[in-house]
Amino acid sequence: MSKKTVLFISYDGLSDPLGQSQIIPYLAGLADEFEISIVSCEKPDRLKKEKESIEAKLKTAGISWRYTMYRKKPTFFSTRLNLMGLKAKARVWNRHKMFNIIHCRSILAYMVGSKMKSPNNKVIFDFRGFWAEERVDGGLWEKTNIIYYQIYHYFRKAQEKAYKKADAIVSLTKSAKAEIVKSHDIPKEKITVVPCSADQSHFLPRAELVRSTIELRMDLNIEPSDMVIGYVGSLGTRYMLNEMLDCFKVILQSHPQSIFLIVTVSPLDELKQLLHEKDIESKVIVTTSTYKSVPRYMSLMDIALYFIKSGNSGVAVSPTKQAEFLSMGIPIITNSGIGDSKEIIEGNKVGMVIDEFSDSAYANIASNIERLRSIPSEEIVKIARNKLSLKSGVKSYRSLYQSL
Repeated sequence: MSKKTVLFISYDGLSDPLGQSQIIPYLAGLADEFEISIVSCEKPDRLKKEKESIEAKLKTAGISWRYTMYRKKPTFFSTRLNLMGLKAKARVWNRHKMFNIIHCRSILAYMVGSKMKSPNNKVIFDFRGFWAEERVDGGLWEKTNIIYYQIYHYFRKAQEKAYKKADAIVSLTKSAKAEIVKSHDIPKEKITVVPCSADQSHFLPRAELVRSTIELRMDLNIEPSDMVIGYVGSLGTRYMLNEMLDCFKVILQSHPQSIFLIVTVSPLDELKQLLHEKDIESKVIVTTSTYKSVPRYMSLMDIALYFIKSGNSGVAVSPTKQAEFLSMGIPIITNSGIGDSKEIIEGNKVGMVIDEFSDSAYANIASNIERLRSIPSEEIVKIARNKLSLKSGVKSYRSLYQSL
């Protein structure tokens, strides 16, 4: 019996960090039962660095890959040009293969994949969040600007239409599923919840990385007595850098041996300015890392700290870093209003979730630092394995593919 054929369309590149953590591992886990092909939009600089490694992973898994190059300019028209490139690649491939399943990762990918819908295939809308709201909440689209206002409403309507037209929907959170069912009259059976997970063969429990931890601490001049608060990921748009630094500064008052280790590939201009203004340059270490080496840096961290703007889009957010930190046995400090995070973190006693950004909230965190550090790492890892593992994510997608 021949395998079902799947065309996976992604506006994000496989060379992006999310491509390597959230796309390739999932699809590689499904390739034993399904014939998988990927079309993606790749950023030239990242593709140049990662192409050889990606091709090797896909070859091992038996996955085919075609891509178009990502354009950042001209403003307002670049997205349209990128979609045209994806559409051209996907349509030609579909004419040849006649895919059984078109899996669209995000509303942008759905705008490509939905054009290939036919009586002979099924289309999955894997929406990855409330995209238009995320652009507004992240400050990328200002609704007082008439152009952005129109673009915002265009994509909101497109997403609402996709809920109705797609054969199946994937949501990152139970909270977003409940909102879609209630607000758009979508049958709950149509929606599968698959939170962002972590590949636990890559994000190993930090206790298993002791040797590399010792060497890396020396390289970064972190003393054995230092407590390391950690952040991994981009610093722009929705991540609340100023508030994270304010929180760390309050922690420093009662825990002067603390270090804030930030691992990022983002530009550092804003960070440097804030560190200078808050006079904490000597207590913050900033470095960069490849995806392969990120777990080494995370293994140095006693506690993870990240704040995310919630806004109208927060209910649909499932932070990848949540799954990665927990998989390594690291307790988390974060804020409420982010998907199912409060249920996962406070419900399972693997961290703290604050409801406001204030000195009193930060002081409460500081008073609970030792409690957080005393949470057994193995208990945190167990929660991640049960709820946020790559294995559980692959199982959910497998069941969905089989049902179509």
